[in-house]
Amino acid sequence: MACHSACEVDADLHAGEGFEVVDLPAVQMASILQRGNLTSSGKTWSALRRWAQEGVQGKGLRPVEVYREVYLVGAPNPDVIWSTQLQQQVTNLPFASDER
Repeated sequence: MACHSACEVDADLHAGEGFEVVDLPAVQMASILQRGNLTSSGKTWSALRRWAQEGVQGKGLRPVEVYREVYLVGAPNPDVIWSTQLQQQVTNLPFASDER
C-alpha cells in the first residue's frame, strides 16, 4: 500500500532531515474531510473506502490502493479546528469496446 501525506508548500522548499519534497502526480481522487484531531480518522477512512468500493463503481470508476492525506489546518491551531482531506485514488473502468 502506498500512502502519501501532503501539504501546500513554497516552490523553493528543499528536502531536509527526515523528509523529502516531491511533486505528486495529478490523479483522480475520491475524498472526504476529517474535522478535528485525527484520533477518529480510522472511521473516516473506513467510510471513504466503503464509498469507493460501492459508490464509484456505478459511475464507471474503480478504487486504486493509493491514499493521500492533505493537511489543510493543523498544529499549532487548536485540534478542534484541524481539517484534513483524506483521499483515495480512483480510475476509470475500461469500456467493453476497449478490451480488444
